Amino acid sequence: MIYSQTQAANEFGLIVEHVVQDEELHRVPTISKPKSNNGWYIAFNELLVMGDWQTGLTETFKQNGKSYTQQDRLRIKQSNELRGRKKELLQRKTARYARQTYEAADQAAIHPYLTDKGIECAIGLKATGSELLVPLVNLSSGNVENLQRIFLDGNKRFLKGGRITGSCCPYGFNGLSLVELKKVPKVLICEGYATAASLYQMTHIPVLAAMTAANLLPVGNAIKEKWPDVKIIFAGDDDFLTEEATGINPGKLKANHAASMVKGSVSFPPFNSEDKRAGLTDWNDYYNAIHKEERL
Repeated sequence: MIYSQTQAANEFGLIVEHVVQDEELHRVPTISKPKSNNGWYIAFNELLVMGDWQTGLTETFKQNGKSYTQQDRLRIKQSNELRGRKKELLQRKTARYARQTYEAADQAAIHPYLTDKGIECAIGLKATGSELLVPLVNLSSGNVENLQRIFLDGNKRFLKGGRITGSCCPYGFNGLSLVELKKVPKVLICEGYATAASLYQMTHIPVLAAMTAANLLPVGNAIKEKWPDVKIIFAGDDDFLTEEATGINPGKLKANHAASMVKGSVSFPPFNSEDKRAGLTDWNDYYNAIHKEERL
């Protein structure tokens, strides 16, 4: 059977109506996460490179069953290098915009997302209009380089073109200052901001929200490089329902891998099977479950 690039992308698990052959990276939804752009592809005339950031799976497809050649590899390499230069320029521009926007915004107060997540103290959050702004800080420079925008309906979006890898949102520090890291014996690293807030409320240990499972290791590496004596604990998500659908548990997989690479430890919320099937996945869910009566 001869597949088109669009058919190959759909079979891989991407939701794509038509593959655009422009040698640019395209973010698209996946079958397992149709409301998030966790999938991606880069298409050439006969070659399609695609992947899923949530699961970490990648695949290369060449149309009409032709062989994948050294020339194809060179073409991909050259395309990646050009895209890398463009990406670096865009990241610098986005970082300037993120800092200016964050500095000009108001302190966050009441917002449906905070209420829904049981967050009593929105450390570091600011707001512009109805949007919450979560700052992503570069661990090396201490500067805000990106923002995660949280809307009234709970949807989240990073600034387009902004740097995410290695950046995080600190919680439990003096503002966004990271100088305290060299003074603390241990730090928690988790995925989302709400999870960070809940972890700090439960433990009073400083937390770094990496924002995505794929960013747990880069944040851990950045800490190890700058503060080698700090003990790292990865407070991972348990993506049970995703595992049932795809056979892969990204939260557990990424947290365990990150812990093994930086010689840290890992901790997951102690949910029972009923909790997991109800969709509870992270430490924010756990915090709200044990404080359910207080919130009623």
